[in-house]
Amino acid sequence: MAVAILDLIGAAYADLPQALADRSSLSTAHRIRIINFIEAHLNDPDLTPTRIAEACKMTPRYLHHLFSDQDETVARYILRRRLEACSRALQSGAQRGSTVTAIAFDYGFNSPTHFGRVFRAKYNVTPREYRREKAGIT
Repeated sequence: MAVAILDLIGAAYADLPQALADRSSLSTAHRIRIINFIEAHLNDPDLTPTRIAEACKMTPRYLHHLFSDQDETVARYILRRRLEACSRALQSGAQRGSTVTAIAFDYGFNSPTHFGRVFRAKYNVTPREYRREKAGIT
């Protein structure tokens, strides 16, 4: 009897690595879908974790869980990607005619003050100073 129970326990644990691998693959697929959605809607000022979860047919809690083993939260990821896009736009010759505020609004920021504050926190200069430095204007 004891041998039969040990065999059953052993069989149950033998399937465990495959189940974990399947869950890991599914999590990765969900994360890829989430990131693709974020990238496609980066300029939307209403892009929030709740909206992303709705669009990806999952709960906000599960969305946050998927990012829990990453270095940044979903909201931080969105902010970082928006700041990177803004920094590229500020360097772009094609955007030279656009104001800093217009560029911020183009990438989903609602407030020029908030944009300036988070931009400075990341790049250690204001957006205008950044633009001047990258354009070589003194």
